[in-house]
Amino acid sequence: MAIAWAARLEGKEKRMRPFFAGVLLALVLVVAAGYLVIANGLISARGDERPSGFERWAARISLNKTIAREAPAEPYPFSSSEAGIIEGAQLYAAHCSICHGNADGDPSLIASGFAIHAPQFAKHGVDDDPAGETYWKIEHGIHWTAMPAFGGRLTEAQIWNIAFFLKTGFEKLPPAAEAAWKQPVPEPTLAPNASASPSASATPSSANPTAAPTTSAPTDAPAPAGSGPA
Repeated sequence: MAIAWAARLEGKEKRMRPFFAGVLLALVLVVAAGYLVIANGLISARGDERPSGFERWAARISLNKTIAREAPAEPYPFSSSEAGIIEGAQLYAAHCSICHGNADGDPSLIASGFAIHAPQFAKHGVDDDPAGETYWKIEHGIHWTAMPAFGGRLTEAQIWNIAFFLKTGFEKLPPAAEAAWKQPVPEPTLAPNASASPSASATPSSANPTAAPTTSAPTDAPAPAGSGPA
């Protein structure tokens, strides 16, 4: 009986070998096809094209799961206060309004060029999101979008104050915060018809090949002090 059972088992293994070989070959072909698609630039890297449905699905699922795992939960290390909301509004106007807009709800020149559109908070606010979720997005940024990470650039208290400002709702702002929310978005200055004017194009340094390129030094306005911990 044992010999017969071993013979049947061996026969079954022989019949399954082509199946497993086919599965392995299919996996190799899928990986090779994926590599060829990426290596030949068939997945567009252009910033003026909307990402594919698969990219948007993968990014959304990944973001939601990451926030659920990492976003701080109550009680938060800082609490909302009128002074903190005012500071948050001022920081928002300085660092965030260029992408997310102000009270008029119109996207800036920069925001209108994003393939992944930045929500304009006057039309699509985040006051229904937990403050911890908004804090996480500001601190860490969002992969596959233009949302930068402000952690290490703003203090923890400053980031919480921006989150509390957005959580408050724009109809309930203190007067000083409302004034910051309504101030014009800082737009970049562009030469008129720059793309069509030859004189507006960059001038090559052929006259002096050894000259080093010059850049303007960034200027950082000092941010207001953060509110204290709860």
